[in-house]
Amino acid sequence: MLCDTNILIAYLNGEQGIAHMLHDSKKQLYISAITVIEVLAFPKLSKQEIDIIQAFLQSFEIVDLDTKLALDAAFLCRRYKLKAPDSIIAATGLILGIPLATRDKAFKKVKNLEVMEM
Repeated sequence: MLCDTNILIAYLNGEQGIAHMLHDSKKQLYISAITVIEVLAFPKLSKQEIDIIQAFLQSFEIVDLDTKLALDAAFLCRRYKLKAPDSIIAATGLILGIPLATRDKAFKKVKNLEVMEM
């Protein structure tokens, strides 16, 4: 299962439902490299918070952005009017053929992307 950035933020904010879902998942959990940027980009993060987040990110398989993924993401931006980070996440889910766990309804319009609303 691919996790959208908002799922990781919910977990880091202590939402128990998301915590249980992630801990109980028997599937390999993936995130896009763009999610790493998004969760670590908050300017007010302390060194301790950054260390905690980086340790948490180690529990995911991080999918790097390559040329194929970038081209697919650009297509999704044009076709579905997605923001660049969302198009990268959607393209990642499509390329891997795995469902996307998210709270963002915009992903529902992406054809062939299995969306799991949380």
